[in-house]
Order: sequence, then structure tokens, then C-alpha cells
Amino acid sequence: MAHVTVSATLGLLGNGSWLSMCRLSWVAGLTLALPSLVGLVGIFSAVTALSLLWAMSAAATPSAPIQVSYGLGAALALGAALMLPRGWRYGQGGWLMRSTASLLRYARGQAPEIDGRISLWSEVIANRMASGDDDEVQVVAHSSGCIAAVAALSRAIDRLERTQKTRKAVSLLTLGQCIPVLSHQPEAKSFRVALKHLGQSKSLTWIDVSAPPDACCFALTDPCASPHDSDAHSENVKRLSPRYAEQMDSGRYQALKADKLRCHFQYLMAFPKPKHYDFFQWVCGPQTLQQTTQHLKSINNFKRFSW
Repeated sequence: MAHVTVSATLGLLGNGSWLSMCRLSWVAGLTLALPSLVGLVGIFSAVTALSLLWAMSAAATPSAPIQVSYGLGAALALGAALMLPRGWRYGQGGWLMRSTASLLRYARGQAPEIDGRISLWSEVIANRMASGDDDEVQVVAHSSGCIAAVAALSRAIDRLERTQKTRKAVSLLTLGQCIPVLSHQPEAKSFRVALKHLGQSKSLTWIDVSAPPDACCFALTDPCASPHDSDAHSENVKRLSPRYAEQMDSGRYQALKADKLRCHFQYLMAFPKPKHYDFFQWVCGPQTLQQTTQHLKSINNFKRFSW
């Protein structure tokens, strides 16, 4: 896991993508850096503890106050080092770094297994779009799955456009997206083309839902924006917030904010008081996604986390 963390972190820092993502959302950028920061703090604390213990033992005739100071410093530093596993789990370091490393490999063309799976999904989507069995084809994705959904849906639409087949209502629902982790990579040119294709499509209903308390997503940012393409923007993507605080009582909301992993997956769960966002109604209800969300206004000017 250490190798994956170091490799992913150096990759993000080396090509400048981490800094560009921080400009878009410093919260998401900090989340990406947290596993490495936790590791550095742990290593520094362990080295400090060992250094203080060595200094205390090496002193010829240390006074009592000096011994106490060295001992307390070593104990604190050692305690901080021992807290490393807990900090790692709190920051969800394991899955976060594995996911980031996989996306970096995909951007560099080193993950044929991911591309193969996306191709299979694009065929499934295209076949459903071409059939006459459905009123709407809705593609729903969460977290890094939003990246695969964009790539697969773009290929499916492009395939039907080239064969000139009639398409029915098509919708894309992205939840807690972390699309910039890939789109900000210099090598991810084909993915940026897919993003631009969907972002400017007049025939697609794209609803992007993200919550500011969710530190694992790029909350309410333009999913199509990229520092590598000045013309990249979403003309038709409606950005919405699930407004967690208004859909549950105060106690449950505070507990949700403290549990970073649950906060990131809350999009897929029911709310005690569904009001602004209801996953099951949106996905399984009788109306199309466009009909369900037509009364909601897109949040296009959220700049709290950008700089």
C-alpha cells in the first residue's frame, strides 16, 4: 500500500494535476493528499521519538527536568506514530489511493482491462438506446464510477449517431463525482473529448448531484471543466445539492459529517425526510429524470472551495 500511495502522490504532484484540482476544490485536493500527509506525520513522529530516546540515553548526567522533557516528548511523538493506522482509516487511505492509482494508469493507457469493461458497457447502453422497450435509458454512476459512465455513454451515443438510429430519452445521473481526478491528467485527452461531447449534447439530460460536506467529491463544480481545454464547459449539465442537513435531523447530520465514507455513499441511501433529493424516486419513479428535476435550479456559482 505504501508503494501505491507514493506512486499516486508523486504522479499527481509531478504533472501539476494536484495543484489544478486544488484550485477547483481545495477540500477535494486535501482529501487526495491526506493519506500521504498521514504517512509523513507518522514517520516524522516515529523518528522524533527515537531521536529523543537516544538523546536521553546518550546524555552523561542529564538532570531530572531534562529527562522528564525528553521522556514526555518521546511519549507524545510515539503516541502520534501509533495513531497512524487510525488516521489512515479515517482518511480512507486504502481505497482512495488504489482508486487514484488506477485512474492514473488509465489516463496513461496502461489499464486495458478498464477500457475493455467500458467498451462492454457502451455496447449494453447502445443496445438499450436502440431498442423500443424503454421510455428512457438512464445511466446512474457514483464516485469514480462517474468517469466510466461518461466514457461508456459517450461511446454509445457516438455509435448510434454514426449509424443514424433513432434514440429515445437518455439521462445521466452522476453522484458524488470525482471526474477531475482523470480529466485534469495531461494524458487523458480522449476522456476530455468524451466529457465535451456529453457536456454539450442537446439530446442528453445530465444531472450532477454533489454535497459540500462530502470531502471525497468535487462538490458543485463543473464536471466538464479542465485546465487543458479552455473551451471545456458544460452547457447542459444541471448541478444540484442533496442538501443533507435539510433531509435529516441535526444529530444524524452531525454523525454523517463525522463519517467521511458514509457521507460519500449517502447519495445511494434513503433519507428520513426526503425533500430535495430522493435517489429511489429519481431512479425508480414513474417520471423521466428530466421531468423529476425540471423544477430544480442548477447551482452554477458555488465557489466556496475554489481559489
